Amino acid sequence: MAWWLRSVVPRRRGTHGPKFGSAARDRTMSEHESPITNAGPSPVGALKFAPAVAALGAGLLVAPAIARAADLSVKPVLVVREAEPGIPLKAPRGIAIDTLHHEIVVSNSDDHRVEFYSFDGGRRARYIHRVQGPGGAWVDGVPQALVVDRAGRVYVSDVMARYVDVIDYRGRSVTRVALPDSSAGPEALALEPDGGLLVAERGPRGRVLRFDAAGRARGAWGVPGTEPGQISAVAGIGVQVFSPAGEYRTGFGTHEIGPGNFSLPSGLAVTAGGRIWVSDELRHTVQVFESTGAFIEELGGRGTAPGQFFDPSALASDGGSLVAVTEREGNRFQILRVE
Repeated sequence: MAWWLRSVVPRRRGTHGPKFGSAARDRTMSEHESPITNAGPSPVGALKFAPAVAALGAGLLVAPAIARAADLSVKPVLVVREAEPGIPLKAPRGIAIDTLHHEIVVSNSDDHRVEFYSFDGGRRARYIHRVQGPGGAWVDGVPQALVVDRAGRVYVSDVMARYVDVIDYRGRSVTRVALPDSSAGPEALALEPDGGLLVAERGPRGRVLRFDAAGRARGAWGVPGTEPGQISAVAGIGVQVFSPAGEYRTGFGTHEIGPGNFSLPSGLAVTAGGRIWVSDELRHTVQVFESTGAFIEELGGRGTAPGQFFDPSALASDGGSLVAVTEREGNRFQILRVE
């Protein structure tokens, strides 16, 4: 396995267009024809593959290290703008694909909710995410990063909490993962193949915490800084690859203009063949790389049409051909299919 960071610099407003096969369906909640038919009851996200890469930057992830030819065709198949008719999403900043229950889980952050959608965009459930603040009082949370384990449990990092909340697929609290007292709280999350949890801390410490599947601490790693192998607030100036134990392997992308570089990376995902997807809020794009770091394609550009992005804030994958994208300013999420 391995891990990743991110990058910084405004991009020139260009006309980099995605290679989309056809227009997406912009769903209302009353429609039920599913545009997604290839999701099976396999482990969530990249966990359906043998481990090779865990990423951190916009987020953490575990991913396979398999390179393929650099041809790419992407089709937007679903766009959801409303939690229910007349109620728009509010700055969503987290997303996960639950292949066990065939659902999309979304952090509707500024509405304080974790929400569950079918693969055709129909809302199945939405709950206010209540957490205990540092003083012990219960407050409405601001959920962000999400990951789903093999049993369908949802791990949630929340701006208002200094622990990782664990809920079931209907929002009921299961347990929590306590962080060290010295921690500023959780930011990005990822799951290891054995069910262990990886937590990137908030703030400038540049530290990644490791927990086993039962939530017991099993160490931490990370050295603050901006040099290769160092971590700057889990959001530095490129993508870096580490072993699960924190050994630096390699990296790619810098704070420069042009394809293959980054300005404000915000999410990471991996699809079949080990391809790495990195969203960038400032560039309003999603870039795709081989597992080696070789640049393949830049998708999107600022806009509200299917396949365009307005501040893409998080990414998720089913580990196969589906990629989910939330848009903080676009107030929506999209599902893309690699064909």
